[in-house]
Amino acid sequence: MRLIRYAMRQNDRARGVVPVAGATRTLPLASVVLAVVVPPAGIVLGHVSLDRIARGLVAGRGLAAGALVVGYVVLALELIAVSMAYQANIWG
Repeated sequence: MRLIRYAMRQNDRARGVVPVAGATRTLPLASVVLAVVVPPAGIVLGHVSLDRIARGLVAGRGLAAGALVVGYVVLALELIAVSMAYQANIWG
């Protein structure tokens, strides 16, 4: 049976699994850092970390969700900036 929790699918085995202490928040933290520097990579890592969180392998759902928000916002701002620069004919 699959449970839906916080709009995420989670299998029954993941509910009782305690994440490995060393794996806690490394991937979600990396996704936050990359979401600021390289938004597409941060977005991909954010989705991967949410998948691993749903399977019970790592913790840090808040960091992963924050990385997705930051990644999508920064990516949208970059696309708007490039679009405005193109319309202003900055590149000649």
